[in-house]
Amino acid sequence: MKKCSRLCGRTKSVFENLVKNKAAQYRGPLTAAEVAEGINAARQNAVRLAKDARILLENQRYASALALAVLSIEETGKDPVLRGLCVASDAKQLRERWKDYRSHTSKNALWPLLYLLQKGARRAEDFLPMFEPDADHPRMLETVKQISLYTDTFKKGLWSLPEQKITPELAKSMVLLAEIFSNTRETTIQEIELWILYMKPVWSGPDAERDKAQIEWDKEMRRTGLIKEEDALSLEKFFAEGYKPK
Repeated sequence: MKKCSRLCGRTKSVFENLVKNKAAQYRGPLTAAEVAEGINAARQNAVRLAKDARILLENQRYASALALAVLSIEETGKDPVLRGLCVASDAKQLRERWKDYRSHTSKNALWPLLYLLQKGARRAEDFLPMFEPDADHPRMLETVKQISLYTDTFKKGLWSLPEQKITPELAKSMVLLAEIFSNTRETTIQEIELWILYMKPVWSGPDAERDKAQIEWDKEMRRTGLIKEEDALSLEKFFAEGYKPK
């Protein structure tokens, strides 16, 4: 009993510290180095979550595997949010980006990417539906995550159990997606410095200006060797010709 009391006391102390850290979440500006570190931390955690999801999947714990896969996808989704945060031009934009950073739905906008590719999406404009403000898919993924974690009732007298609702096929597809999304290279400080240089002046401007700036940023990334030609399709070719599967 004394051992349990000591353990509970230590646990309570840990919980209190965690709660204090949560309440003190930072919401101010970040340097290029801090943004790069944040992106890499999220990527590292996304890899961990995807690996844990794979272990659960292989042990037929489909609901839990799916839940961790979605969390991994959300961690990966912090990359574009942090890039938007570091080019915020005023306090209002900064608040909005931090709100997105801590919102589940704002970080899972990219998950239909493979589905769109399978349906024939190839050019930049084909992927725009993922970013529409009233798009349903971010909320859909959040709903599926909730169903995979919690019991609920959707009809009087009938209760939903996660292990009965999440199919092996659905869990497998989400774990695979999490693994693909988390398989990215490390982000450098120089990359974010170039991002700020090219994107901040046009971030609040028309889409066409942002597209041009992204292309120029991508060219500079390749000129400096931060992106290898064989690593990814250039944005210039993507906007002009679209993605061409091998």
